[in-house]
Amino acid sequence: MIEQQVGFDLDLTKMADDALMVLAAECGFNFAEDELILRFEARKNRQIAVLATGMGLSREDLEDARQEGVLWIKEAIRSYDTNEIGKPGGCGFSTFVHQIVARRFLDFTKHLRREENHYDQSPAATDSLAADCENVEGTATGHPAAGATGPSDPEAAAQRHEFTAALNQALDELDDIARRILEMRLSGKSLHDVAEELGISYGVVRGQWRKMAALLKSRVARFA
Repeated sequence: MIEQQVGFDLDLTKMADDALMVLAAECGFNFAEDELILRFEARKNRQIAVLATGMGLSREDLEDARQEGVLWIKEAIRSYDTNEIGKPGGCGFSTFVHQIVARRFLDFTKHLRREENHYDQSPAATDSLAADCENVEGTATGHPAAGATGPSDPEAAAQRHEFTAALNQALDELDDIARRILEMRLSGKSLHDVAEELGISYGVVRGQWRKMAALLKSRVARFA
């Protein structure tokens, strides 16, 4: 028999990247997507600084790349295949973001060469960007970057509180099996793994997951 889960916790700030990705992609949680964007902001900036080393880009071009990088993270979130989570040899979400940022930065620099054909040859811009990345190191652990909407924003904090309340109310309606499936899915297990571990068919697990995701999504739809 599956034991009832007590005190089920979906604190987004404490969840692993892959779990947030599942909630964002399969349950439509915009707050999960926002948390991922904040979490990857510093990582994205550091990667751009490394990729830009020796390229002689102007500070303005580098700042443009940093701004565009937010869209690259969003692209990664919306195009990632969550079936890769937990798959042997699968591509984890963090790796996928790294790949997308690298590809889009290459596209960005190609566009500059083709349309502008202008570079600042001084390495100072790249060095300055690297220093800026060190200053926002905290965003890699879920703290908002400068200018981002975070817990200090009263309106955003109130909305997140309402979101959490609505989510917890929906979670309370799940039966024991559904809650166990959710817990295992967020821990990185595939639906096939969940079915095998629980000793029930894949079809039943898939149906339960789709029904559960639809329920949770409907309860937080007003926060979209």
